[in-house]
Amino acid sequence: MSASKSKLGFVGLALVGSLTLSGCSIPLPDIGLADIQSGVEDIQNLASGATEFSANDLMYAQMMIPHHEQAVAMAELATTRTSNPEVLAIAKKIKSAQAPEIAVMAAWLGGKAAELHSGHDMPMNGMISGAQFEELKNSVDDTFDSLFVKYMIAHHEGAIEMTQGILESENIIVKKFGEKVVKDQTAEIAELKKIQG
Repeated sequence: MSASKSKLGFVGLALVGSLTLSGCSIPLPDIGLADIQSGVEDIQNLASGATEFSANDLMYAQMMIPHHEQAVAMAELATTRTSNPEVLAIAKKIKSAQAPEIAVMAAWLGGKAAELHSGHDMPMNGMISGAQFEELKNSVDDTFDSLFVKYMIAHHEGAIEMTQGILESENIIVKKFGEKVVKDQTAEIAELKKIQG
């Protein structure tokens, strides 16, 4: 896959705003081209060395897109439910990192998503339930802060565990993407634990 084709894929799907996976529409965050370019510049620069995406690479993207979407949705709640500067700062950092990554993973999938089985055994590690999301949504101030930190730590730990499966990918973009996810979310867990403490 050439660098130009990879970059066109990233840009094209970012601007489309939605992706259909196995007959289901998955909305993408409203993010601009500048956000994508700054958020994944190091990954894009490696596009010239990419090979084709394996079934495992694509399954990871299928699973991690909704995982990231939930983290972004949780982070967005913080803006109206807490005034804690530490929580607001980490929520902004999480959204800024993961929203562009959703567009990148969507670009990997392209029209290949339909080739994958909609039923798979890969668990959605760290995802909170609908009831837990509602609990977070309906809380404010100290209660929100406590739940947000608790749920986001578990969410990040789940993402790191899921990402282990692509760290040996033969696709350099996927491999570096996975390394970035592990590095970023490990650092964010440390920040969240400081807030929790």
